[in-house]
Amino acid sequence: MKWYEPLTNSTTDILAARRAQAFELEWFLDPIFFGEYPRQMQKILQSNLPTFTSEEKNLLRYKADFIGLNHYTAIYAKDCIYSPCNLQTYEGNALVLAVDERDGVKIGRDTALPGFCVVPEAMESAILYVNQRYKGTPVYITENGYSQWSNASREELINDIERVNYHQGYVTYLSKAIR
Repeated sequence: MKWYEPLTNSTTDILAARRAQAFELEWFLDPIFFGEYPRQMQKILQSNLPTFTSEEKNLLRYKADFIGLNHYTAIYAKDCIYSPCNLQTYEGNALVLAVDERDGVKIGRDTALPGFCVVPEAMESAILYVNQRYKGTPVYITENGYSQWSNASREELINDIERVNYHQGYVTYLSKAIR
């Protein structure tokens, strides 16, 4: 689960961030918890999205014992409904352009994996969002980590300050979310 922040404070970018989140997370969990896909997906995909019968909804609804959350990063979301964008990315399905810079400033420090920046405060946002949306369901962090450059020296791997800083930041914000 990436966490999406609006690129600007405009209503369209705020809605774009919510829409991207629907296509990122709610796509998988809403049918299990609510018996249907998120409204943002329904609106965009219309008849291309499967529907559930009442019986199927009842079979699905609230059938998860816990939520396993894989979280690494955050990214900015720019609306592409009202201003045309290149939609050749994963987020294009949500009519969103994902960018890692705002006004020339990166959302976080780069990692070895393009598009995955270090944004520890996103851990808190993601946990609080999931807890609020899927109330009463335990959440486990099933994946989180820092991607390393493959050409790092042995010394750099032993004294891995960037990875230590990454985990310290993410655990700090996870702790805030728990509190």
